[in-house]
Amino acid sequence: MAISMSFETIVSMLETCYQCGTCAASCPVFRANNTKNPRKFIQEVLIKAQDALKDDNIWMCTTCYRCEERCPQGIPLTTLFFALKNLSVKMGWVPPSVKKEWETVKQFGFTAPPSQSILKRREKMGLPTLPKPDLTEIQTLMDLTHKEEEMPSGE
Repeated sequence: MAISMSFETIVSMLETCYQCGTCAASCPVFRANNTKNPRKFIQEVLIKAQDALKDDNIWMCTTCYRCEERCPQGIPLTTLFFALKNLSVKMGWVPPSVKKEWETVKQFGFTAPPSQSILKRREKMGLPTLPKPDLTEIQTLMDLTHKEEEMPSGE
């Protein structure tokens, strides 16, 4: 999602956060891994400023919008996390795992291609064949939106 905001605008919106923890309590990623805490990430942004963009926690957001829907202050957290990711890319920092996902999508059309065992089980269960993604279309879209050689390495 191409959301563009200045870092200062994002910080001013996050400054209204009173650290109630509703975002963390709502976050499925935090429930699965308590080191991926949106409340603590907000604190990092407010304390560390743009250095917080190098933290890969921002990339763990699944965009479920639960934090945004439940925030008592009405802070559009998911939207701000999108904007922070975009700023991170502009600054030249993308975690290696995200770059790997990009390459996997470009090669297979999926972030996690189905294994042969899954495909065989689907067939055995009488489930329909999974649609094959149009790799040419995907690669064209990816090339139009971002050149692979321009994709930051995360180093």
